[in-house]
Order: sequence, then C-alpha cells, then structure tokens
Amino acid sequence: MSKKKILWFVPGAASPEQKAQALANGLSIRNPLAFSEGVGLEECDGVTGMAPKAYAEAFGHIDEPEGMSWKEGTLRKDGPTVTEFVESGYLAASYPPAGYASRSTADEIAAAVAAQADNGKMKVDDIRAALTDMGVQFDAKASKPDLAALLEEKRKEALDQAEAVKVKVLLTEKGIAFDETATLDDLKALIPAE
Repeated sequence: MSKKKILWFVPGAASPEQKAQALANGLSIRNPLAFSEGVGLEECDGVTGMAPKAYAEAFGHIDEPEGMSWKEGTLRKDGPTVTEFVESGYLAASYPPAGYASRSTADEIAAAVAAQADNGKMKVDDIRAALTDMGVQFDAKASKPDLAALLEEKRKEALDQAEAVKVKVLLTEKGIAFDETATLDDLKALIPAE
C-alpha cells in the first residue's frame, strides 16, 4: 500500500515547529501564496490548511491534525509596540524585533522612525546600520537628511510588502484570484465588501 500524500498549505515561510509537525504527521508543506490560477495542480491525496480553492475542489479539504494550525505563523505576537521598543532604547527603524509580529500600525512606525531621524536621536551611523540591515545600498557620502529620507522610503516599502502578503492571504482564503505583481492598492480593491 502506498503512503498518502497530503499537502499542508501554510502561508509564508513555515516555522521550525510547523516543519516538525508536518514531518511527524506525514504532511508536505506548500505555500498557498506561490499558487497561480491556471497552473497545473500537484497530484496529491488531499489538502489541509489554507489550501487554494482549486486544490480543495480537486482533491478534497481535510481537517488539520489535532494541535496543528496554519494560522500559527512564524512570528510571536506578544512583542512590544513601536513606542515600547523605542522607549527601551532601540531604533524605530529596526522595529519589529526579529521573531515578533508588529503590534503597531504602519503610520505609527513611520512616525517613530521620522521622529528619531528628525530630532537627531538617530545618528548617521545608526541610519547607515539600519539601511545595511535592510539590505539597501546607499551612497556612503550621502547627507544625514538624504539617508533618513531613504530609510523612511525603504521602511514604507517593506511595510507595504508585509501588508500585501496579508491581503494575499485573505484573498487566497476567499478563493479570489490575483496577479502576483499587483500593487497593494490593486490587491485591496479585490477584497469583497462585507
């Protein structure tokens, strides 16, 4: 008798715990955000988790094993707000801390980054370090205001990308097809009014 192949759809990068759970339960992890309508479906015996509608209809959706949930993402949700983070002496540009989900809005984070840059709390070396941490290339001779503006722009882009992932997850849950290259505004426009 052959072993059944069950695909467990987990949005984004699976955590080490989810990988261990999948291995223990004989599941193969797949990312639903990588799915595109019209592309061939991977053969399997069933699907679970946040399976795209096409997979659920073709192979049947089964309940996740006891104690498992695709909703339990890789990020902890008990971290600080950006205000608490800054009050503890950290740079707002480094928020949220590694391994934690943001508990602040994009506007709150942008305001905290701008406040640190504007009131001189952020030194040029700190701004350069934050840009380097984000993988952004910059002119080493650029002025502090130019570097601060670049940091704010890149931080907003990163927040928009994170928001786009959340919207894609929601659209996938609702079985709504979208173009992977769509802008955040275009993706938000696809969300049905409640």
